[in-house]
Amino acid sequence: MTPIGGPSLEYSIAYRRRGMWSTLIRSVMAVRHLRWLVMLHGRWAAPVPDPVRRGSLPLGGLSPSHPLIIDVLHGDVHVQRVAADLTESGRPPRWVRLAAYDLDRPALDALAAAIANGTAGTAAGSPVVVESDDRRQAESFLSRLASIEPAEPTPCAVVLHYVRPGADRGRVTPTRGPATRPIGPGDAALQRLTGGRWALHDSVFEAGRRLRPGELADIVERSRGLDELTTRLTARLLQHVPTRTRTLLDLVALLGYCHPRFASLEPVLDACDHLPWWTDLTGGWRRFDPAWRDAVHAVCRSDRRPQVPLLGRLVSDIADDGAHDAAIELCLDAGYPGTASDLLAGIGPDLLAAGRPLAVRRWIRRLPRSGRRRHRMLAVQLRAARRTSGEAVGPTGGRGRPRHATQPTHGPPRSVAVSPLALQVRLLGTVDVAIGGRPVRHWHGRKGTTLLAYLLMHDGRPIPRDSLAVTFWPDAPPDASRNRLHVALHTLRGDLQAASPVPVVVFQHGYQLNPELDIRLDTQEFERAAARGERAEREDINVALAAYQDAVREYRGDLLSDHPYEDWTLLPREHYRVRMLDVLGRAAQLAFDAGRYPESVQAGQRLLALDFCREDLHRLLMRAYTRLGRPHLALHQFEICSRQLRQELDMAPARETVELHTRIRARLAI
Repeated sequence: MTPIGGPSLEYSIAYRRRGMWSTLIRSVMAVRHLRWLVMLHGRWAAPVPDPVRRGSLPLGGLSPSHPLIIDVLHGDVHVQRVAADLTESGRPPRWVRLAAYDLDRPALDALAAAIANGTAGTAAGSPVVVESDDRRQAESFLSRLASIEPAEPTPCAVVLHYVRPGADRGRVTPTRGPATRPIGPGDAALQRLTGGRWALHDSVFEAGRRLRPGELADIVERSRGLDELTTRLTARLLQHVPTRTRTLLDLVALLGYCHPRFASLEPVLDACDHLPWWTDLTGGWRRFDPAWRDAVHAVCRSDRRPQVPLLGRLVSDIADDGAHDAAIELCLDAGYPGTASDLLAGIGPDLLAAGRPLAVRRWIRRLPRSGRRRHRMLAVQLRAARRTSGEAVGPTGGRGRPRHATQPTHGPPRSVAVSPLALQVRLLGTVDVAIGGRPVRHWHGRKGTTLLAYLLMHDGRPIPRDSLAVTFWPDAPPDASRNRLHVALHTLRGDLQAASPVPVVVFQHGYQLNPELDIRLDTQEFERAAARGERAEREDINVALAAYQDAVREYRGDLLSDHPYEDWTLLPREHYRVRMLDVLGRAAQLAFDAGRYPESVQAGQRLLALDFCREDLHRLLMRAYTRLGRPHLALHQFEICSRQLRQELDMAPARETVELHTRIRARLAI
C-alpha cells in the first residue's frame, strides 16, 4: 500500500468514508485520561501445546545460567510443539513476543510483570520463551524479568531469534520428525521450495487438503519460488472470500493477532477461521503466522476506500482494549500516517510521562516529513524527557532499535498517602480495581470481576446467596449454581488479597462489600458530575461545562465493556450509554451557545462516535465549523451525515439540514 503523503489528505478521505474521524476521536479521547497504558494480551499468551506437530528444537542445553538463543526463520518452528516439549518437564512455559516498538525499559517491565504474574497453569520460575527479531532486545527483556523476580530461582529461558532469509548462516533447523503424507508428484518440489521450514511446509500441506485433488501439486509445480507459492495458494484459498473480509484479513496480518473480543474482526473469524496461518493461543487469542504475512498482503491489497472505515473500527477496538502502541504501529504499517499521527497526538505526552521516549521517537521518525511538523511540541517534550532522564538516544538501526542507547534511570516513586481502606473501582470501560492505592493486577477467571461489579452496583446492600446463584447461573441446577458461586467468590477473594489483605467481600445476611471501606466508584462519580452540570446550566455555563467534562472523563467506555455477554449488565449498560449521550449533547450545545466552538466540536464528535445518526448534532457541528471559519469541514460533515443516514437508515437528510448546507455553500451568515 502506498502511504499517503500527509495527514490532511487522509483526513479528507476519512471524512468521506462513513465518519471514521469520529471513531478515531473517540479512541483518542478515551485514552487522554489513562494513567497506565497496556498492551495486547495476546503478546504474552502461550501457544496451546500440540505434541503431534513435528519438528523438535534441540533443547538439551537448556540451563538457568544462560538463555538458550536459537536463530530460526519464520516458518521453521511449530511453536505449539515447543510448548509441548517444555510442558513435558511438568511446568508449562511462560511466553512473550517482543515487538519492534518495545524499546524502553517501562515497556519491557510491563511485559515482564505480565508474565511474572503467571497465567493458568504457570508460575514464577517456569521456563520462559521469548520471540524477538532483535537478540539484544530479548536479552534486555530477560534482565528486566530477573529484576522483577529477584526472590525466585532463575528460570530457564529460550530465545527464538528470528533472522531474515539470506542471513541465516547460524540458523538451527528443527528435526524433521514423522513425515507428512506426500501430496503426490509435487512433494519433492514443495520440500525444495520450503527449504527445511517444516512449520511452513506443514501449513502448505494442510491448505492443500482444502483444494481439489491434484490442485496443490499443480500450484507447487508452477511456482518458481517460496513467495510465489504462498501467494498463489493464498489467492486460491481466498477466491470466494468477500473483498471487505480480505481487507480485514490484511489488517490482521499486519497486527499479528486476532480475538473474538474485537467485534470488527468477526468476519475474519467467520470466513477464514479454518485457513492455515493461525496459531491457537491461550485465552482465546489467535496469532497470525508471520511466514504468510507477505502473501496475504499481496493478495488482499485493496482499494483504500473500503479500508478506511474498516481500519477505523479495528483501531477503535484496539484502543478500547488499551493497546494504543499496537494501534499506532498498525496504522503506520497499513500506510495511514495521518491516522497514526492523530493517535500519537492524543497519547504521546502520556507515553513520555510513562518513560517511553524511544517508542515515541520511533513513531515520529516513521511519519512523512510533512506529518512531523504537527508534532513539533511533542518533539520538544521528547528532548526534554531525554535530558531529564539522562538518556542517550543514538541513531537507530534496523527496525528502529537504538545502537548505543542507555536505559532511562528512574528515581524511587513518590509515596502518596492512601488509606488502606480506600477501594477505587472503575466499571465504565474495562474493570480497574485498586485497594489502598495498590491495583489488582491479575484476575483468575471472569465471574469474579462481574460478581464484584454486581455487588458494587447494588450500593453495598446484602445480596442473598441464592439470588446471586440464580442471576449468574440461571440454567444450572441449584446445587451446581451454589457450588459455582462459592468457587467464583473464593477466586475473587484470592485476586483481591493479592493486592491487599483488607477483606472486600463479606457475608452478613448475604454477600456485600465491607462497610468499613471508603469506596470510590466511577459510575457514581459520573452520575454526580452529570447532575451537577444539569443544576448549573441556568446559573453558570462555565460551571456546567466543567461538570460535564468531569462526567466525560469518568466515562471511559460502556459499562463492563470486557464482560459484554452478562445478561444483568444489559439494562445498566444502556442506561449509562444514554446518559453519556445526553451529557455530550448538552455540553456541545452549551459550548456552542457560549461561543466555545472548539469544545462544541469536541463534544459533538465524541457523541457522533457513539450515535452517528444524530442529525441535530451533525447540524450543530456544521454551524460550529462555519463559526470557526472552516466551511469546508462543515461541508464534509454534511457528506458524512448524508452517507450515514442513507447507509444505516435508508433516509435522506431532513429539510433543515439541507437548507443549512445550502446556506453554507452560499457563504451566508450562519
